[in-house]
Amino acid sequence: MKNWETYWSAKKPGFDYIMRNTTPVFYEKYLKKTDIKPHHVFLDFGCGPGFLIEKLPAENRIIGTDISKDYIEFCEEKFRSSKNVFFECITEKNSFRTILSKEKPDVIMAISVIQYFENNLVLKKYIDEVMNYSKENKKNIQFIIADIIPQKNSKLIDAFEVFLHSIRKGYFLDFFRFCREVLHSDYNSKQLKVNKTNPEFFELYAKEHQLKLEFLKNVTVNKNRYSLVFTF
Repeated sequence: MKNWETYWSAKKPGFDYIMRNTTPVFYEKYLKKTDIKPHHVFLDFGCGPGFLIEKLPAENRIIGTDISKDYIEFCEEKFRSSKNVFFECITEKNSFRTILSKEKPDVIMAISVIQYFENNLVLKKYIDEVMNYSKENKKNIQFIIADIIPQKNSKLIDAFEVFLHSIRKGYFLDFFRFCREVLHSDYNSKQLKVNKTNPEFFELYAKEHQLKLEFLKNVTVNKNRYSLVFTF
């Protein structure tokens, strides 16, 4: 039985081609405009090859996490000269909860990641981990989830929006390489289901736990997707 954890356990070059061009959009449209303090510790959940980490201020402590040992090893080599950047491979023994307790981040980011959770129950447990960490440490947390796929979402529209962006920004060859990998890999396997989550799920969670929730518009390439920020 194939699952996303198995799929992402190894580095995916085709996705790297597209993410190196689309991930920085989130930084430019949102993070760059926020009030980043030098003492803030950032945690990038699902960091992949570290394209978002490249954009973050060098003076901040930055933690990249991923389930892929390949990506973690790649990033450790890529950022070996960066004194404030560290990486953690998420495993059964080194869980997300363990990493939170150890690294104590102020800002947690999950960009183009939660669609690979098994279902919304797993997503809820993931948000619970951040909320519990915030409460246990009496720490204010900014938790950003970006590029969320809603129920009524079209793969064709998604692809077309990235295609247009690739034409405008001059990375059409990277877009072509990405499409080739998607079409010739297990990504489109019937056993691999992308999890789609409507805004109402997050609104209900925020209401139940009395959390501040802000929806963000047009901070990623795909405008039919959405992003949000929880403040714990």
